[in-house]
Amino acid sequence: MKLERIAIVVLVALIGVYLYVDLSGVGPALYRDEKVCVMRNGDVKYHLDRQLDADPLVTALNVLRANGVRPNRLYIEMNSPGGAVFEALYIISLMRQFQHTQALAHGIAGSGGMLVFVNAHTRLMSEDAYLMWHSIQISPLATLNQEQKEFITRLQHHLNSMIMKKACRGEQYFDIPFQSTREVWLRRDLARHMCLAD
Repeated sequence: MKLERIAIVVLVALIGVYLYVDLSGVGPALYRDEKVCVMRNGDVKYHLDRQLDADPLVTALNVLRANGVRPNRLYIEMNSPGGAVFEALYIISLMRQFQHTQALAHGIAGSGGMLVFVNAHTRLMSEDAYLMWHSIQISPLATLNQEQKEFITRLQHHLNSMIMKKACRGEQYFDIPFQSTREVWLRRDLARHMCLAD
């Protein structure tokens, strides 16, 4: 009799825990792979390492839509030297579908990775993390005609402006012309000082 009561109490407790976990959205994920985890409450955790890749975010948003869940918070853990400029711009446009975005940089958020980082609502850096900005890299440059060079020059100016708008001081450091070899490297304390990290 006493054993049956204990079993019933344990069973009721387990059901309560399951209902809490399931209803709170922190329970079993709707989708999970090595890059992204999509939770029932609309939160998405995105592990961005190496080259920029928007596909995991596209997958996450498709899973949310298929389950009738509105995108809530996006958590990005990043250690990326960057990648294709247009991939960075695509990731930024996908980030805007979430109510809140938080980026946490470990190691480096460089080039397009820095663009993604500074466009999050909350921007955190580990103590040994760096942000890095530089000119668009085209190789070989000789293959571009004049119209293409003008387009890339305008694109470089636009990308510089995206970072300069987020900075509260030192904006001139990010006005890097196309084809420049200059790079800007920021540790956490300097990034905070320039309002590019929280």
